[in-house]
Amino acid sequence: MLKAILFDLDGTLHNRPESLVTFFRDQCERFSMNVDLNRFVELDNEGVRWKDEVYEQLVKEYKLPLNPQQLLADYVTQFPKFAQLYTDVEHTLEQLKAKDYKLGIISNGKRGFNVLCSIL
Repeated sequence: MLKAILFDLDGTLHNRPESLVTFFRDQCERFSMNVDLNRFVELDNEGVRWKDEVYEQLVKEYKLPLNPQQLLADYVTQFPKFAQLYTDVEHTLEQLKAKDYKLGIISNGKRGFNVLCSIL
């Protein structure tokens, strides 16, 4: 009998809200942006709104002397470095692997942008 478990990525394995906040604080520091974190999170809308629109809106609202595409490119390349798992995810997955379960991730996130596939 084949034993397999599929996990949704964001909200199950990946603590996306915490990862996003940590990333954006770092991005603001690196780009010397004085942008309200809550506004960024609001515009992000739990990942429903893609970042090209988010950054265009932030540049407009805060009159930032930055190119939204530059910020988007930074997000795409840097955000995975800030990915955080929920507590005990690694331990749980290791236990399941030890019992010979096949593990997989599903996500409705942007294709090619899943940040945690290596944990399986």
